[in-house]
Amino acid sequence: MGSAAMMNLRHLFLRAFSKFFLSSSPSLLMKAVQRIEHVHPPGPSLKEVSESPELPVDILMDIFELLEIPDTLRAGSACSSWNAAYTSLRSLGLYRRPQTPCLLYTSESDADNVACLYNLAEDRVYRLMIPEPAIHSRYLIGSSNGWLVTADERSELHMVNPITGEQIALPPVATIEQVKPILDDSGAIQEYELSHFCGEEVFLDPTTHALHELRDDLYLKAFVFSDGASSGGYIAVLIHEPYAFICKSRRF
Repeated sequence: MGSAAMMNLRHLFLRAFSKFFLSSSPSLLMKAVQRIEHVHPPGPSLKEVSESPELPVDILMDIFELLEIPDTLRAGSACSSWNAAYTSLRSLGLYRRPQTPCLLYTSESDADNVACLYNLAEDRVYRLMIPEPAIHSRYLIGSSNGWLVTADERSELHMVNPITGEQIALPPVATIEQVKPILDDSGAIQEYELSHFCGEEVFLDPTTHALHELRDDLYLKAFVFSDGASSGGYIAVLIHEPYAFICKSRRF
């Protein structure tokens, strides 16, 4: 690791560690000190000083949990031990609350699979690679707990985490009770029929929608919740037409 990179790494570590000490309880501070003394006994050599700090993963996670997301991303790319802490933190969905608000948008000057994240704390734009289908052509239906719920050009829903790049396809739109696919001669879906009923009462005749148009008339709002289990899964809830039905997906 070059000297400039080491300086940046130490600067980031000091920022993180100072936040950790300011926000930690005395017992947690003692735990950290004991673990640090165990890993780094007194009198380190010059070579040991020049290397990146080797703290236990659980202590690093306690520290990273206090950082803004951009700092957490930078910390995760510093070295293998820090990346292990970052990966564990990400898989558990742990991060400092509240985060400074960020603005997510797309730009015509960027590729179709790139989203821009403007960080208010740094007055800086980050460009994030988002898995297919192209983020430029998707509609945003909702966002919560770090996830976006989007509808693609075929009106199919996807959960995507713009920070980690993780993406989960939600159940097909045709699984919604009021939606019926219309197939062509080859068996491919060419349109959707949307029925307007509640229980046994029919309010309007069914309407026909092109694949990309159904999302305009069907989706109202989506939310993502942690299922509260040790598996760290999520539950997606969708409010949709007709008449603001609520649809809950399975766990992911």
